[in-house]
Amino acid sequence: MDFVFKVDVETRQGLKRAVPRLLDVFRGAKIKATFFVPFGPDRTGVAVRRLWERPGMTKKAVSVNPFAFYGLPTLLYGTLLPAPDTVKGLEHVLRRVLDEGHELGVHGYDHVEWHDRLFQKGERFMKEQLEKATESYRRVARSSPDGFAAPGWQMTGECSTELKKLGYTYSSSTRGATPFIPECGDEPGIAEIPTTLPTLDELTLVVGSDQKKILAYFGDRLRSDALNVHTIHAELEGSSAVDLLMGIIGLLKERGARYTRLKDACAVSGALKKGSIAQRSIEGRPGTVACQI
Repeated sequence: MDFVFKVDVETRQGLKRAVPRLLDVFRGAKIKATFFVPFGPDRTGVAVRRLWERPGMTKKAVSVNPFAFYGLPTLLYGTLLPAPDTVKGLEHVLRRVLDEGHELGVHGYDHVEWHDRLFQKGERFMKEQLEKATESYRRVARSSPDGFAAPGWQMTGECSTELKKLGYTYSSSTRGATPFIPECGDEPGIAEIPTTLPTLDELTLVVGSDQKKILAYFGDRLRSDALNVHTIHAELEGSSAVDLLMGIIGLLKERGARYTRLKDACAVSGALKKGSIAQRSIEGRPGTVACQI
């Protein structure tokens, strides 16, 4: 069974404190993962507007306890406190990710604005955000990124085409079952590798907080005949939910999981079928996300 841990980092605090803890966990379990980091401002405080804009967000906020999840200063970034650069001064953490054999990719520029406003702000906004994030990555990492993960799984076919122009190899920005090539007019996009498994916050809303029930539900959705991609959030699994992460790693060991990075999975995926992207609701997640159809 081939398995990818896709780690989405949303905040400066997550990069500073949670990512090193996840690196320790992965080193102990001999896991190579793919980390996606925003390369722009941390404006997490602005995301509070989701509580009244998106049905179900209040229930999610209660279930994951955002004060423990992010910390109070982070919840004020972009409102009562200035929005800091997510990676500035933390380049040593990014170097550690790469030095320990993990993959580093781009998780947008302004995570909150992309997550909440991509479809309202349109194509020009999308292109500007991708260009800024890509340039920032190149400046910090001194190389070009292979992979992109859209904040909040907010993704379009046009975005995939733009990523191709910028030199990306693949994207992991949708929910689905198998890798595919998004169709967008006459210009196909780059390889899209969907998240195939539910996230921890989704599991909590669906089955509750009991670890045995979560692991059973998760285990039932593992596939031995296909690539399994599980997105974790550094701010959650790298802090208050690290014990549950260890439980998932234990389950995967029992199943004989073979760990790989997304760019390696893309390299061996061969010819991919074309497919489409559409916004859909999925179990346990408020609002809609980009899905393979």
